[in-house]
Amino acid sequence: MITHKLLISTFLLFLSSTVLALPSTTPPSTESNSNTSLTSDNYEYDDIPDYSPYEPLNSTSLEILPREEGPKTYCRNISTAEDRTSAGSPYSVDCKQIWINIRHGGSWEWGTGRNPFTVAKYGTCLVGLEPGDKVLWGNWLKVGNEDVMKIIDETLKLPFYNGEQVGSRGTMECRTTTKPHNYFKVRWGVWHT
Repeated sequence: MITHKLLISTFLLFLSSTVLALPSTTPPSTESNSNTSLTSDNYEYDDIPDYSPYEPLNSTSLEILPREEGPKTYCRNISTAEDRTSAGSPYSVDCKQIWINIRHGGSWEWGTGRNPFTVAKYGTCLVGLEPGDKVLWGNWLKVGNEDVMKIIDETLKLPFYNGEQVGSRGTMECRTTTKPHNYFKVRWGVWHT
């Protein structure tokens, strides 16, 4: 019991000393004189600690985020990838980054229609879906992160163009959101953005 109290008090002492020891991040005060303005001439940049806030990845990062946490599978009968690799295909490293970004979970809902649905994109790589033959527009389907990861895995099994580019397409059946026991055929593709 004494050891437990000693550990807690030591930890609290450490926290309080750490908070008090942090450098001040407030800029030097300026006079409220109308002739004085905050410029590089009267502002000392050396007084500001060299901290940089967390900066997210650039605009080519994963732009469409999953809607749920945890591994999700809503599709079945994922076909082997049909090779569509060419000089205009996405870079394989960008497709691998999508796989990394979604590996912890998520799912997407999308309505079938005229345009393909973008599930995820990073850099030059885009994973998209479109309705299969004889699927009416307006059906709401779900796709899970594990379904997309399988698509990328199938794509990365293909031979690369110029050692670094790859593209593919295939089919699978995805579950509807209204009747979970109904599946509709969809076409998937790994395309260049």
